[in-house]
Amino acid sequence: MTERLRVPRLETEFGGGTVLEKAGVDVRIDRLFSIVKVEQAWRNPTKRNFEVVYTFPVSPGATLLEFEVRIGDRRLAGLAVERDTAAERYEEAVTERRRAVLLEEAEDGLYTVSIGNLGPGETVVVRYACAEVLRRQGEAVRFCLPTVIAPRYGVTQLEPHQEPEYDLLDGPERKYALAVTVSGPLADAEWQCPTHEVRRRRVKDGLRIALVRPALMDRDFVLECRDPGAGVGAVLDRDCDGWTVLASFRPEGPGSFDEGPRAL
Repeated sequence: MTERLRVPRLETEFGGGTVLEKAGVDVRIDRLFSIVKVEQAWRNPTKRNFEVVYTFPVSPGATLLEFEVRIGDRRLAGLAVERDTAAERYEEAVTERRRAVLLEEAEDGLYTVSIGNLGPGETVVVRYACAEVLRRQGEAVRFCLPTVIAPRYGVTQLEPHQEPEYDLLDGPERKYALAVTVSGPLADAEWQCPTHEVRRRRVKDGLRIALVRPALMDRDFVLECRDPGAGVGAVLDRDCDGWTVLASFRPEGPGSFDEGPRAL
C-alpha cells in the first residue's frame, strides 16, 4: 500500500503536476526571533497553457511578511483587497488570458496561491518569507518548519482543487535544501535536530546548521535548543518613525516548583 501525503505542490486545473526543479529554505534565528525564507522553482513540462494551484503551510504562530512570484523575467506583485473582489479580478484576468496571481489565507498557517496562464515550458519561481517568535517548551527553545499539509483536529478549510496529494514514491525530486544561521546568545547554546540529520559549523555570524542532504517533504523539520538561559534577551529595530522592542525572559523561582499546588 502506498502512503499518501499532502505536501506543497503545484497542481494544474486538469490534474497534472508540474516539475519541481529546486526548493530551498533559509532560516535566521536571533534570540527568540526567527525569519524563514523559502524559494521554490516549478516548470510547466507540457505544451499548453494552464492554471496552477499552490498550497503551502507556515508555522501556525508565524506572520507572512512577503510573497513574490516570478515567471521568466516578470515579477508579479500583489495588492491586498477584499476576498470576493480579488477573486473576481483574478478570474477576469485569466479569462482574458493574462497572467495573474491570487493569494488567499485558507486557514491559520495555510495559504493557497492560484497562478493563471503558465505557458508551455515556462518556469515559475515562488518566494515567500515569514517571521515567528519562538517559544520555550520546558528547558528547550523549539523551532519547527512544517512541510506537510495536515488538517488540525481533523478539520481543513481547503477547497477540493486546493487539496494537494502526492505519492511518497513519486520520484526523488520532491526534496528541499535547508540551512539555519543562529546569531546572538543562542549561537553558543546546544542545538539538536530530532527529525533530520544535520551538520553544524561556526561561521562569522554565529552558528550554521544545515541538512546533510536534501530531505523529502514528509515531516516537519524541528530544531531544539537546550540552554536554561536561552530565553533571556531583547531585539531592537526600527518601526516607521519609531522603535519596536521584542524582549523575553524566563524567571527562576526559589526552590522547586513541584512541591505542591500554586496559583499564578
